[in-house]
Amino acid sequence: MTIPTQDDILKVDFDDVYMKSNENYNWIIRRNWNEPKHHHFTELCSYAKYDICRLSHGSHFTVDCRRLSILLDNMKLLLNRNHHNKIYFCIYFGYKMHELLKKYNCTIKSPTVAYDYMMKAYKYRFNTIIPKICKDYFVDLSHETYENFKKLDELYNRFYLFKNSNHSCSHAEYCSTEYKKLLRTISSEQNMDFHDLLYEFIYHYEKYMQKLNVCKSTPQTLPPLPEQDRSRVISTEPMTVNVIRDKISKIEVSGINEMEGTGENMLKMISERKKTLDKARLSPHTGTETTLSSGMIVLFFSVLIILFILYKYTTFGSYFNPRMRKIKRKIKKRNKENINNMDSYKLAYNNPNDNCYHIEYSYMDDSL
Repeated sequence: MTIPTQDDILKVDFDDVYMKSNENYNWIIRRNWNEPKHHHFTELCSYAKYDICRLSHGSHFTVDCRRLSILLDNMKLLLNRNHHNKIYFCIYFGYKMHELLKKYNCTIKSPTVAYDYMMKAYKYRFNTIIPKICKDYFVDLSHETYENFKKLDELYNRFYLFKNSNHSCSHAEYCSTEYKKLLRTISSEQNMDFHDLLYEFIYHYEKYMQKLNVCKSTPQTLPPLPEQDRSRVISTEPMTVNVIRDKISKIEVSGINEMEGTGENMLKMISERKKTLDKARLSPHTGTETTLSSGMIVLFFSVLIILFILYKYTTFGSYFNPRMRKIKRKIKKRNKENINNMDSYKLAYNNPNDNCYHIEYSYMDDSL
């Protein structure tokens, strides 16, 4: 198992982490809130609160802690055998933990330490613990990464509110204004995947807005990222990733300049870029496991082929099967005895009636 490092966090794929986790977050909480076993999380979080956020008043911290515990409990079965999705989800969970600590100004500032206290919380009167699925995948996010997640949360939450609140134009206006603001403030190549998620937001926003006949004063389309921001390269990342990103960025820039609008074509470009970058970005996690698995498979079949050749075409085959060796020894011994009997006890006599010769042998047990 490979544990993500701070280097991996610098290459967070916001498309995978954010979209896969965020779009299911509220749905999971609503669906599972009243399950009997999840009421135990309230007590566990209340118990952990004394170590994490002792000075917070009321039950609000406990309620939000219970939300995160329910999320962990529902994701553990889905993520049990999927290493990569665990990495993605636990990065998002780290963001939500970071948000929880900041929201209540907790005495514990590190999400890793806070999660440790949550996992240790235990009540003897019921057999429930806060799931530990992120224990080996948990890394404290940098301030910049946390801020990017927060901006995405605000942007998408307002978009969801717009869709579910009779299309209040104030939410649409916020989305348009905030998106443009993010384009101006986010410029480092370290945030290329964050840029891509903004492009994906364009697609969802425009696709929805074009169906409506409301908020005409709000832009129906949003501008793409400027060319100069797409071609920047950060020197601290691995060279292979830099080269790939640089090449793809140039292709994307030329494509963007030729496009009249955004939407599906933009999303296709993002999708193609993500496929190419995936191997470079996840190589620390996939390389060792994939190489080891492939090597074991090749070794297994090589041994089978060698054993077959030895058994089929050489005298060494019998040595691989004790039972076969025993049978062959007995057969060899019996054949030798038969030959000796034929030489020693053969009786021949002449039959005058038919002038035939009869050969008689002494009886021998054929059993092995």
